[in-house]
Amino acid sequence: MNALDAAFEGPDVRRLARFTPVGRDRERVFAALLEFTEQLAIPDREYGLQAQRVLDSIVGEPIADRPSDAHVIGECLGLVDAWLEAGHYARALSGLPLVPFASEAREVAAELQPMAASGRAFALLRPMLDRYGIELLRDGVMLLAASLILTLARLEHVDHALAFARLSGTAPPGPAADGLVPPTGTGSDELLDFELSLVRLGDPHAAELAERLAALAASPEAEGLRLQVPTDYAALLAVIAAMPNEIDSASCHYALHSYVHYRLREVDPHSADWAAAHALFPDGLGVDSSELSQVFDAIDEAQAIPVEDLRNALVGLRPVVAVRALLRWIGPSRHTTAARAVRQGDIAEVAAMLGIEAKGVVRVSSGPRGGEAAGLAAHDPVPGAQPPPRIYARSMWGVPALGHWWIALQVAGVIEVTATRVRPGPAMSQERGEWLGDETVTRLCAALVAEMLTDGLHAEDGWASDGTMHVLEEVLQRAPELLQPSGYRERPNAPVEAGAFGAHIAFNGGRPQPAQVRQGATRRIRLLLEYGFAEERDGGIVVPPLLRGIVAQGILRALDLFAREIDDEPAG
Repeated sequence: MNALDAAFEGPDVRRLARFTPVGRDRERVFAALLEFTEQLAIPDREYGLQAQRVLDSIVGEPIADRPSDAHVIGECLGLVDAWLEAGHYARALSGLPLVPFASEAREVAAELQPMAASGRAFALLRPMLDRYGIELLRDGVMLLAASLILTLARLEHVDHALAFARLSGTAPPGPAADGLVPPTGTGSDELLDFELSLVRLGDPHAAELAERLAALAASPEAEGLRLQVPTDYAALLAVIAAMPNEIDSASCHYALHSYVHYRLREVDPHSADWAAAHALFPDGLGVDSSELSQVFDAIDEAQAIPVEDLRNALVGLRPVVAVRALLRWIGPSRHTTAARAVRQGDIAEVAAMLGIEAKGVVRVSSGPRGGEAAGLAAHDPVPGAQPPPRIYARSMWGVPALGHWWIALQVAGVIEVTATRVRPGPAMSQERGEWLGDETVTRLCAALVAEMLTDGLHAEDGWASDGTMHVLEEVLQRAPELLQPSGYRERPNAPVEAGAFGAHIAFNGGRPQPAQVRQGATRRIRLLLEYGFAEERDGGIVVPPLLRGIVAQGILRALDLFAREIDDEPAG
């Protein structure tokens, strides 16, 4: 007898009891829900891995401090019915977005949300179980309940336990009860709307961007200036420009630019004042803002692309197609090295999934390598030389494309890597071994673009060389050109200027020659061609229209990775 039939066996009273926990069983559900909520609230590069582990620990029968999956489903369905139909916060929480998580769980949660708003989620328990099964329904209803707790916690600026208590009626309701939220446009509540907008777009840094703007608005230098007033933006940009730390300056500039796009996209789409505020950004500071504006525009425009069209553009890309072969190779789990990488003896098989001929060897013959003296990545080719037919590497990281894919797979939750093993990740536990969900594919591709653009950022000895950092600076300054109709073009004789981040790099050997910097930058840009993220057209490297949003997300992630590396790098 399967778990679904077991859950519904016996007379009506017994069936109802399986889904209506009492006493200690009910307390276990509450504890598991709060633990899941806490894990969802933690921003990490693993995109919900720890939260997924909480869900996976809930099985058919109560174990130790864990409830059964039937108890979780029944209790949480009852909770969301009560919260969204007639609870104190029904109006405040109506229609608010779900927290980013595995795509299939989000689909279930999104279907449950309107049912709960009419108090019918629990009543439709059996058809929902028939449709989704116990595990997926468990994950979906937990995600919906946790999203409501997280949203209320942000609305009322309280911790998750108090938000849960207020929703459940065990604590007096707060200021958002019955929809009594201060009007949009007043301080932190406006930033909450901004943050929730970014959450809907799947931005993993939504909370961080909102916090950047809150800190800017609260700074003494910005006294009297308001984020909600577009005519204050010239003065706000002047405040940002005067910041002593250029990383903080660039981050605030990015956050403020994102906020302007939010206003034009969702609040004041026809406002001439906000259009004028947006026009101020091409003359901003840090990363070339006119170029950065194109990155934001590409992400905004991608929202209008039909899901089916985007899916068709991505499903044939080699790094996406290869996922199935990789998961078959991994099986339940597979041994990795202590560095959490593919073992030397497995390099050839895994690299072949990407169409790469590589071999793991104990020793690689030494010799002069083009660009190494300048501090460029060791695999930058000598100009004019033909690439060897096979890559020989002592570790997976000696096959750059394989390393990029491996990291991107972890970021997207396709695989989970520990100190000894690799196994299918949280996204795959939701996809049930079938085709990757749309969100997972998008996240994988954007992460892969970022890894290719920042190739060499994470050296095996822990820190990228000064020369590589110069090259990556050039890459990130010019990567937005990929989104232009004319595309990225090599500039053989153009000077190479220090960028917004240059002053924060501890350069020990001076800048490499401009030709070497341009060569290293172009090599990384050209990596996008290998996997179909870009194409050569009329002498330029151009991203196809359907993929511009994906590549733009990758560029933003690459900028973030580069900035974080500089923040963490020790002084030389």
